[in-house]
Amino acid sequence: MNTDTQPAESQQSGFQVRLSNFEGPVDLSDDLEQVQHWATILGGRYMGEETAEDFGNRNAVPGELLARLRPEKVISAKDLAD
Repeated sequence: MNTDTQPAESQQSGFQVRLSNFEGPVDLSDDLEQVQHWATILGGRYMGEETAEDFGNRNAVPGELLARLRPEKVISAKDLAD
């Protein structure tokens, strides 16, 4: 599966506002082995190593997808509220 999307991320911390916009083709995969592999890695990074395996197993179920963005254009800004 392939699709073109433009994911965006914003973060607000106190009065600071930051924005990042990533553009490029996105590949979507429903291969549960790959979903579990990457969900486990990302779960360990962001949820803690002690919960990584549970996070990977919980997220590697039918209907969940792995999205891979190949950035072709990146725009970022910080201190937008100033």
